[in-house]
Amino acid sequence: MVFLVWTRYTDKLQAGALFPLVDLRLSNPEMFFWYFGDWQYRLTPGNWIKGGWRILNCLFGSFVLVGLAVVALCKPQPLRFPLCLLVGGGITTMVFSHLVLHHSHYYLMLSPAVALICASAFLWLKDTFPMNNRKEWIFTAMVGLLLGLSLVQGMIGMKIVQTFDPYFRKVASQVEKYTSASDKILIQGGGWGGDILIRTNRSGLSIWSTRVLEEPANLQKLKDLGYNKLVMISESPLLQAIQVTNPGDSERQRQLYQAHRTALVNNWPVLYQTEDVVIQEIP
Repeated sequence: MVFLVWTRYTDKLQAGALFPLVDLRLSNPEMFFWYFGDWQYRLTPGNWIKGGWRILNCLFGSFVLVGLAVVALCKPQPLRFPLCLLVGGGITTMVFSHLVLHHSHYYLMLSPAVALICASAFLWLKDTFPMNNRKEWIFTAMVGLLLGLSLVQGMIGMKIVQTFDPYFRKVASQVEKYTSASDKILIQGGGWGGDILIRTNRSGLSIWSTRVLEEPANLQKLKDLGYNKLVMISESPLLQAIQVTNPGDSERQRQLYQAHRTALVNNWPVLYQTEDVVIQEIP
């Protein structure tokens, strides 16, 4: 009930948005699929295989540690509470199939259950095989080492290297060079969180494509609000390389800003342009 009330409130705010980046309401058919998927998506084995691969990476780090969970589930008197949490997570995944399987961070809902299960297995093994203090310290140290190594492997599996991608730092320096602090920027391809705007300490608005500018009333309204620069950014080459290595994505092409340009902006004055970024004045 709390989430239904919250969704109703956010839908009301969305309805009042002047230039929303994306219409996140369920009335948008594309967003309905994004949240829930459809039966074809649910019945495609590859989606569950990819999702399962990411889940194992996120929750265990090393696939070897799955054996620890198996031990916990097979030992006498398995914990009922974490099993209930897992069932709840499974039901949630069945409802929001596309949303959960498409992202890694939603697997966090399963992490408390997995942590409890693995901890239970550790304690059971420790109590089942008695040892003196010296052996207990060695056993604990070895477990700590294995968990540390699995954490590193898991972070690599989750593609944590993307966090250190220098691409957006490079683009931000170009935006900072060809704009001023007083400019208001329309930015396409800058990410959901306005990363480029934050890095450059600029004010601006994210747009999905320049199609919104093809409507004269929209363009005039934005100009009245003080927007005077357009920045369009291509996908990071590193992100493209990471995505293309996913099973089934070998034919994926890098998303270039040119695909989001419309005829109107082609004749606007260009301040800077490469394959990665274009910075233009809004006349």
